[in-house]
Amino acid sequence: MPTTTTHDLLSLLNTALTTLCAILASAILVSAIRRAARKNKLLKLLPLAPGSKGWLAGHVPSLLARDFHSLMCRWSDELLCGGDSGSGGGAFAVALPFGDRGVVVTDPAAVAAVLGARRPGGGGRAGDERRRSSIALAAADTALPKYSPAYGVLDSLWGGSPSVFTCARRTARWRAVRKGVAPAFSVAAARGCVGGIAGAAAELCDSLLRQGEVVAAAEKVGKSGGGTGGEEGHLEEEQDRSLVVLSSSRSPSPSPSSSSAPPPPTLTITVNADALGMRLALSAVGRSTLGLDFGATRAEQRCAPVAALAVALPEAQAAMANPLRLFSKGRTARRAAAARSEFREAVLKASKSLREKAAAAAEATAGAAAAGGSSGKEKAAAAAALPAAASALASVLDPSTGKPLSAAALAAEVGTLVMGGFETTGHVLAFALLRVAACPRAQEGIERELRDAGLLSSSSSAALPPPPSSSSSSSSAPSPPPRLPSSADLKALPYLLAVAKEALRLHPTVPGVPRMTSKEITLPLSSSSSSSSDSCSSSSRSPGSPSSPSSRKNSVVIPAGTFVYALMRHAQRAELEWGSDALEFRPERWFEAEEEEGEEAEVDAQEKKRRRRRPFYAPFSLGPRDCAGKTLALVTLHATLAEVCSRFTLVEVEESYDRTVVEKKTSSSCSSSSSSPSALIDLPEEIALTAHPSRPLLKLVPR
Repeated sequence: MPTTTTHDLLSLLNTALTTLCAILASAILVSAIRRAARKNKLLKLLPLAPGSKGWLAGHVPSLLARDFHSLMCRWSDELLCGGDSGSGGGAFAVALPFGDRGVVVTDPAAVAAVLGARRPGGGGRAGDERRRSSIALAAADTALPKYSPAYGVLDSLWGGSPSVFTCARRTARWRAVRKGVAPAFSVAAARGCVGGIAGAAAELCDSLLRQGEVVAAAEKVGKSGGGTGGEEGHLEEEQDRSLVVLSSSRSPSPSPSSSSAPPPPTLTITVNADALGMRLALSAVGRSTLGLDFGATRAEQRCAPVAALAVALPEAQAAMANPLRLFSKGRTARRAAAARSEFREAVLKASKSLREKAAAAAEATAGAAAAGGSSGKEKAAAAAALPAAASALASVLDPSTGKPLSAAALAAEVGTLVMGGFETTGHVLAFALLRVAACPRAQEGIERELRDAGLLSSSSSAALPPPPSSSSSSSSAPSPPPRLPSSADLKALPYLLAVAKEALRLHPTVPGVPRMTSKEITLPLSSSSSSSSDSCSSSSRSPGSPSSPSSRKNSVVIPAGTFVYALMRHAQRAELEWGSDALEFRPERWFEAEEEEGEEAEVDAQEKKRRRRRPFYAPFSLGPRDCAGKTLALVTLHATLAEVCSRFTLVEVEESYDRTVVEKKTSSSCSSSSSSPSALIDLPEEIALTAHPSRPLLKLVPR
């Protein structure tokens, strides 16, 4: 009897537990269905991008294309303003696998809210800081977590440990690292690096000249030199994308008069502008932050970090959609694995060197006072030789252990510092050099500033008209011998700084950031979006867009668990943010002098409203997860452009540009002649986690 009773009780208990589990599972399922239904209901209010590949794939094939950022901009223009390029933007939906949907945000205020920024941009024209922004402020705690699949694949580049850049949330270690390295990337610290940055650029320029002479001599006798080749098709055939000099030749220079002796032939060096920019940035970040030499200044040699990432990053982007690619054994996968291994070895070597130097510096600092005399001074000087960023990174304590970062954690931060330091800045340098080569007005303005500062390598050219930003008188006096630019010199080169900012505006190396909502959020839409929507006639809108809340209201609701892509590139090229000349490369826009007297009376109300607010500008992202080294990056751009432009005249290779934009729009030019369309050309871009020029051919003529 007792046995039977016990069996019945166990059976009853089992039935009750089974029923309870079934109820809980049903409740969870019902809750999930309701959340999914609400999510779909909210997202279906947004216009859907065209070209979905069905329920299984959605827009994923298009989002993995090498120019997906440009495709997103076109979708935004078509969906939110009937194809009117440069609209203020808003938000639209994209189809994801298995019927899910994500959101692409292009509105400035919404992008700022996604990133957790308190204002829509980190810069503007001179004097814009005093202007009142019309874009709603967003609290810093609205920053959405990073989308882990998009950032986690980068961890394989340095061993698998997450870094301050790749971790999805702001963890205790993230806060410790950001706080620890912040002083090393201050304005004062960045200015202190100008000498080292310019010196590294000068070494690479000297190496380019030597390699150009070698290649020109080899081609003259019909031999092939290292890194030589034709201008067309070479980059597609050459796997080592770190090589700079593609070809070099000498051509007769025109004689000034028939009686004078003929001048020596002019050397013209055709280079891979992207490889040049990457090497310039790598040498700068290596010396200014880690005190290391990655061999980037020797143009005749292969540069391992540059060559490795050129292969590894495209595969990393493909692995975002299919993580199993990391375990593939195909030829492409093997090359990518070898590239990851090569970059990882360079990072581990740099991390080990940093730890050893930091230990030696700490020992020298501790013994400097006790040693006294000359030996103490020598030890103190050795301790001071360690760059501030390296010293700060080595001093960061892991909150979980109270000890310095482990070898794996330090390697992750060093890898992030190296990759983030030169991959992004290097591409912007390439874009800036290519833009200046195609814009005579910009090149003349740069030469004028460099000559006045005594930094131009040659005084043979005639006096140039001053750029609109310059108030100094023209001078044709010979310039002093060339020297490296200093921090004080950079203050005297405002036009060159405007060139760097304009390149960052048109070509942000990170055109957008992927995030994931952890809860339902409401994103504000700026007045530019509302104005843009009001200006779009109902006949010009795409089907479905008139009913979209993003085209009529001042906010948009994003449900929890939604993939969100904040597209900064669109806002930085929007006409309602930057005016009717938004697509032009025009550095003069960064000076208030562009607003001529009497012009306000001739523009419409929409243009006046745009001028009263600060334009959206976020080339280094925004909010608490913005780029920690943005100040150093801008100083690197400024100093490196000064050194390169003082050594070489930049000549465009027309095949590198997309001139179809000239057919779409006619506007004022950046060249001296108002009829020239060179300001309206565009540079074809590709994305391999960061944006880079797809046809980066450039000619350098020594001054």
